[in-house]
Amino acid sequence: MIHLLSSDIYKLVKRKSPYIFLSILFGLAMLGAAIVFFAKMVATETYDISYTVSDQFPSFLFPALSNLFIAIFSALYISSEFSYGTMKNITSRGYSRVAVYFSKYICVVLFSLVMFVANVLFSTMMNGILFGFGTFSSAMIQDILLLSFLSILINCAVCAVYTFFSFVLANVGSALAINIVINTLMGMVLSLIDIGLYIAKIEGTVSRYWINSLPNYLLTYSPADKDVRITLIAAPIYLVVFLVCGFVIFEKRDIKA
Repeated sequence: MIHLLSSDIYKLVKRKSPYIFLSILFGLAMLGAAIVFFAKMVATETYDISYTVSDQFPSFLFPALSNLFIAIFSALYISSEFSYGTMKNITSRGYSRVAVYFSKYICVVLFSLVMFVANVLFSTMMNGILFGFGTFSSAMIQDILLLSFLSILINCAVCAVYTFFSFVLANVGSALAINIVINTLMGMVLSLIDIGLYIAKIEGTVSRYWINSLPNYLLTYSPADKDVRITLIAAPIYLVVFLVCGFVIFEKRDIKA
C-alpha cells in the first residue's frame, strides 16, 4: 500500500494539471481582490464592510470553485488511468482493489488540501496588500481552527463523491461531464425539489444538505451550532457512503486493458 501510494503521489506531482489549477487559483485571487479594491474606489456610497484579512478570513477557508476543481481533477486523474490502460497494469501487480481505490482517493484529497492551503495563502496575500491584515483575537483564532477543520472535512467528503463517479464511469470524457453536471446542476435540481415541498406545504429542505451547500452556512465567525452539527453529520455520511460504494463496485468490475 505504501509503495502504491508513493507511486501515485509521484505521478500526481509530475502531472501538469495541479499546477494549472494553482495558476488559475492565484489569478482568481488577484482578480477578486482587485475588483473589490477598484469597486470601493469608484463607489459613490460608503458601506460598513471591512475587507481586511482578519475580517474576511472565514471566506478564504471555503473557496467558491474548490468543488469544481476537485470534480475536474478527479476525472482527469483517475479516469485517465482507465482510458490509457494503466489501471489494468496496476491491479495486475497484486495490489488489492481496495488499496488501489484508496490510494487514488488519498491523492485527490492531497490535491484538495494543496488547493485549500494555496487559496488561503493567495487570498491572504492579495487582501493584505490591498486592504490590510487587521488583527486577530483569540476567539477569532479558535473559530478559524474550527472552520478549517470543517472545510477539510467537507473537502474529504467532496473528494469521495467525485472519486466514486470517476471510478464508476472509467472514461475521461464521461467522468468529466458527469462530475461537472453534478457540481453545477445538482444544487438547482434540489432547489426545485424544495420549491415543490413548499408548494405542497411540506416543511423542510433537501438542498440544505447537499455537499456543495454545506460551506454556505459556515462563511462567518461564530457559525451557528446547528450549522456546525449538520456539517459534522452530513459530511461523514457522504464520505463513508461513497467510499464504501466505490470499494464494492470497483472490487466487482472488470477492468479492460
